Amino acid sequence: MNRKLKAKITSSVLLCTMLTYTSPIFAYTKEETVYTKVDNSRKRI
Repeated sequence: MNRKLKAKITSSVLLCTMLTYTSPIFAYTKEETVYTKVDNSRKRI
């Protein structure tokens, strides 16, 4: 194989690897709701 073909294959493999590992980060979105109990009987100083 010549040098240019090796460079194209290497860059293609690296690009596919990077896209495979970063795509799950963008695929998941999560919403959550947090409920708390507030104690209003305590006095503030």
